Amino acid sequence: MIGKWIVFIALAAAVLLLYKIGRGFLQRQTIKTRSGGTGNVIPIHRAGNIKGKAKSSQPCSYCRKKSNKLAFYSDEAGAVIGLCKDCRSKADRRGLMRL
Repeated sequence: MIGKWIVFIALAAAVLLLYKIGRGFLQRQTIKTRSGGTGNVIPIHRAGNIKGKAKSSQPCSYCRKKSNKLAFYSDEAGAVIGLCKDCRSKADRRGLMRL
């Protein structure tokens, strides 16, 4: 009678141990893929605007001058172009749609 209980407790402990090992392995895999282990997807909390972080300037599509603030337009072919403050008048003359 006592021997059956010992076997039952040993089997329950083995099942619990296998469950914990499997769950830990799955959690490590999800953390690895969430932290950018593969692909180029990053968590949204790392992509937000963080104070003190320098903004990266982008070049204007016309004059190639680097600017922190670009206005984005759609040209005749449907391509998106970013224009600096000086080149915005050229986009207005061409009748480009602002995005």
